[in-house]
Amino acid sequence: MTRLIQGVALGAMLLSGCSTLHNGASETLATDAAAQAGWTDRTIATAAPAASAPLDDVAFWAGFDDPLLVALLDEVIANNPAVDEAQARLREARAVIGVIGSRSRIQLSATPNAGRERLSAEGPGPQGQIPGVDLEQSFFSLGGVAAWEPDIWSRNALSVEAGEARAEAMEALADAVQLGLKADTGRTYIRLRAAEADLVAIDQTLAALRDTEDLTRQLVEVGLSAEFDLLQVGARIEGVEAERLQVTGQVTLLRYALATLLGHAPAEMEGRLPAGASIPDYDTGIPAGLPSTLIYRRPDVAAARLQLLAAAKNEENVSLNHLPNFSLTGDGGLLSTGLDALFDADSRRGLISAALNWPILSGGRLSAERDIADAQTAAAQAVYDQALLRSLNDVETAFERYATSGETLVRIDNLIERQTRIRRLAEARYLEGEDSQFRSLEAETELLSAERRKAELLAARSVAAVDIYAALGGGF
Repeated sequence: MTRLIQGVALGAMLLSGCSTLHNGASETLATDAAAQAGWTDRTIATAAPAASAPLDDVAFWAGFDDPLLVALLDEVIANNPAVDEAQARLREARAVIGVIGSRSRIQLSATPNAGRERLSAEGPGPQGQIPGVDLEQSFFSLGGVAAWEPDIWSRNALSVEAGEARAEAMEALADAVQLGLKADTGRTYIRLRAAEADLVAIDQTLAALRDTEDLTRQLVEVGLSAEFDLLQVGARIEGVEAERLQVTGQVTLLRYALATLLGHAPAEMEGRLPAGASIPDYDTGIPAGLPSTLIYRRPDVAAARLQLLAAAKNEENVSLNHLPNFSLTGDGGLLSTGLDALFDADSRRGLISAALNWPILSGGRLSAERDIADAQTAAAQAVYDQALLRSLNDVETAFERYATSGETLVRIDNLIERQTRIRRLAEARYLEGEDSQFRSLEAETELLSAERRKAELLAARSVAAVDIYAALGGGF
């Protein structure tokens, strides 16, 4: 048995000495021209001066100055099932590498066996005619099998490299899941706070409109105003009441969505988020970096790049499918009809063999396999190109929304300042008897409308900031 194992090892050394080194496919992909073109002037002007600084995950979310939001982000990563799924798939991809890598190593298996057999006296052979032959026999075997298929053409090494690239892609996708969950949580929370703020503004508007309705009714009763004016105010109140119902439903749905992201049932969110918090505002600026860095920063782009590398490795592997495979096998041990003689020297048995498998005719299968691998690489290249272009568009779009919201906020602030002055003047004129209360109430509702618009824009700018965070790959 010892000599058999030594023979297998010697054959392995000889075959490995004949193997060639693999000059695998390059793992460096040329950055697309689109990524080298740079950002638009609009995005460059919007980005913070520290354009080359990486986007820091902790610092970004702290920029909203909302501790509850930060706590929710930690909770969503801890509880959302999508994170568990991504981590499980990552473990699976890493385990596959071990399976592939084991194929080029010596395989050893023990084959102990015992049995009892009865030969037929009427069957073929002379056993039934020979006196003294025992037709019932026992046998005992203790041995093992050693096998090795040397990776002469580095095909298995290519498979391992492809598996490693896929595992790294799964790790990037796991990061992408966390990035997406954080971004979705941030957007949902901001929109929830914006909807709650809108409800407060709607209630204030309704209060002003009801005051107008009461005043109009009094004027109608004394004949100083037409009933048409009362109907008009009432219709406006009904419209705002309908809008309030819609916004109330939106608040409920956003709370449900947030509960799902946090890995909870909607009912579990009761009392978790006290109303009345302000809209998280982010106005500290975000570094855009360089377009080419998206390849290394965005998890989805990195995953697409790694999948392309895996496909290229697989194509290179399949291109070698016309070459022969070698295998070396050893089978040996002890065999005896009795346990008492099992360990005698005469019970030794063994076999060592070498085999060559060289495909000659395959009916076009080998060529078809190469065509399939080539098509898979081309598809992976297209997916990578799409991911890169999508990432560039995501960044430009998010920065555009961020810039537009900020610029519009300046105009709205100017409008609110003017509407505040108009309301004060209208109220002063009413108190001095120079104008009716209608003017004062109308100025009040116009101011509330402008403040609602400002809240909407604040939320839009914050959501755009989250979009930029996601488009740039977060802090990964």
